[in-house]
Amino acid sequence: MSDLLRRAVMDQDGPFTLSEILAVVPAASPQLVKKVLLAMKQEGIVKLTGRRRGAVWEVNPGKR
Repeated sequence: MSDLLRRAVMDQDGPFTLSEILAVVPAASPQLVKKVLLAMKQEGIVKLTGRRRGAVWEVNPGKR
């Protein structure tokens, strides 16, 4: 499931929210999506802007 979530994240064009990833992979739980996004953030693949409901994720341009 984590690989599927990573692919869904990498397929996003521009900024996206956690809800948008959940819509693409409805079988995933919000907790798993958060875990995968945080791991990708630590790897430098994605960056986070904002907090809570205003949180927006984006794939770093050099990592595509």
